[in-house]
Amino acid sequence: MEQKLVLENFTIQPYALKEDEDDVLILLVKFKLSATEFSEFREFEKNIHFGDNKYFNVVYNTDNYAMRFGTVGYSVHEELYKVYAVLVQKEYDESEYRQRKRHLHEVKTINEEICISNLKIINERLLSLLHEKEVLTKDEINTISNISDEDNYIDRLDMYKVNDIDDYRF
Repeated sequence: MEQKLVLENFTIQPYALKEDEDDVLILLVKFKLSATEFSEFREFEKNIHFGDNKYFNVVYNTDNYAMRFGTVGYSVHEELYKVYAVLVQKEYDESEYRQRKRHLHEVKTINEEICISNLKIINERLLSLLHEKEVLTKDEINTISNISDEDNYIDRLDMYKVNDIDDYRF
């Protein structure tokens, strides 16, 4: 019998599924979607991201779990999309397991924050220089700098687009 997952009302049929269970359930799944289904999935994911609650109901092995998305990546093929998604049980966010892993995550976060800060400073200096040289007006700089939450979210999703999901280990 093929495994099915229901994410709220969105049903997926994984072609690969790995259960990473410590004290809580983490699912690593790979599944294929048509272009239309992929658009619907992205819309579902976006609605979760911008909604009041980042957790959603997942039916797995006839059991219900409150879960959230971890990393979601994808690759585009002729007539389908391959998607890789990590689904994390709500209890993970409060668990001792997560607390033990916190230190490594914090080091990574600090390094990312330094990189982001450097990029922000460079961009501000570039925009200022372009304004000083009268290449850009203040209005043009404001237009460039005005990034919506949705633009930011879509760009972050596209950062996980790869040539083929199956080239990466589970």
